Amino acid sequence: DFSIFHDNIYVVDPSGVQLTGLKSYKNSFRFLQTIVRLIYSSTESGVQSRMVYDFARQSIRISWNAVLVPKVVGNRRNALYIDGISVYKMDSESGRIVEHKVERMLINNTPVPPPYGVL
Repeated sequence: DFSIFHDNIYVVDPSGVQLTGLKSYKNSFRFLQTIVRLIYSSTESGVQSRMVYDFARQSIRISWNAVLVPKVVGNRRNALYIDGISVYKMDSESGRIVEHKVERMLINNTPVPPPYGVL
């Protein structure tokens, strides 16, 4: 459900890739979901997240962890582990999210230096 996002959402990827607009944001998620569904097992894979409100920065911070188990060699030993932190900023008038920024990312417990190139 994308109803919490502003129509003019701005997405920041540390690689320099930027998206503007809800349509582009939705399309990027559809693309990522399609790739994951093609390569990884939906029954064995999963995502966990933890959300906190950062009063000092007036933003929502979500730390997330994805475990992606491949379909072909579908066991945890061959899984892809991705950890990250997403930061969301809200519009004070509408309460909708106007910015999404990926701050940190680890793949298989190895820090990925910018550029991440996620989007």
